[in-house]
Amino acid sequence: MSQEREWLIMKRAITFIDLLAFSNYVRDNPQEAINLFDNYNNILKVKITDEKINPISSYTNSLREIAETKSINSFEYFIPFSDSIFISSQKPNKFVKQLSSFLIDCFKFTSDEYINPENKNKPTEVRVKIPRLDENKKLNFEEELQNWFPVLFRGGISFGEAYPTKLISIFDSEPQIINNLVGKPVVKAVKLEQEVKGPLIVCDCNFYDELNKNIKYFFKKIKNKNLYKLLWPAFNYIKANNEDEIRKFDELFYPAVSLWKANNHKSYSMHYFNFLKLVVESSLRFFDNIGELSFAKNYISKQIKYKDLDNKIEELYGSYSV
Repeated sequence: MSQEREWLIMKRAITFIDLLAFSNYVRDNPQEAINLFDNYNNILKVKITDEKINPISSYTNSLREIAETKSINSFEYFIPFSDSIFISSQKPNKFVKQLSSFLIDCFKFTSDEYINPENKNKPTEVRVKIPRLDENKKLNFEEELQNWFPVLFRGGISFGEAYPTKLISIFDSEPQIINNLVGKPVVKAVKLEQEVKGPLIVCDCNFYDELNKNIKYFFKKIKNKNLYKLLWPAFNYIKANNEDEIRKFDELFYPAVSLWKANNHKSYSMHYFNFLKLVVESSLRFFDNIGELSFAKNYISKQIKYKDLDNKIEELYGSYSV
């Protein structure tokens, strides 16, 4: 084995995520499904650009932690293929925060449209005005219905020795060099993704054991499985703002409710209900961490009742009692 390869084979966090419900979207609206790639690419571009223009070191101490969470500087490799992505990192604790921020920003890219949808049975259906030139070269705006599907991912994370390599591919009849990742954590991460329903990110003990106490707090052990789910919506909140952050609950919960209500009689409804649970549990975990659990419970209970989900409140609270 060459010295270069020995140097590259090191322990890494390997994450495998794929777009939730992508196969359904492609079946019904292939072109609009492809827009999901543009959406998460836009998020990635913004984060890359921000890092170049405003590096973490340029922020004051009070803002540096927030800027670091919003960054992707712990992403060593980001390798997309079809509706899936492999991401690697050598900094597990920082990576958890930054992956969570990426997932949040991806969902929020279109989620405002689901809060008060025009068609409650199809909250992803959005009426937009498209600029077009008529035969006289005059600019007009025509209304068009489009599907703005949610950018939600499901995935798994493992940790261990992994090797980045380069392979020859053919693109548009021309040979190209592409990156690839090989190793046991790659295989494990793919298998973990199949263990859950909904936009959940789960990890095994290999990854969980690499985390510090503060980051482990935002994971929850899955019942009857030796797996932990990441409470990634918790990173939507900023600790320094204390209880004022509670209003941010609505910007994730309301769209999630619309998506679930539109799909709650379908075979895959559990995906969206698990998203609702994740938003509630993650929010309660955050406010529990800053000593505002009672305050958060009171607010969240009101929002659950406001959305006519009184009969689901105990399920949504999970391990937290109502």
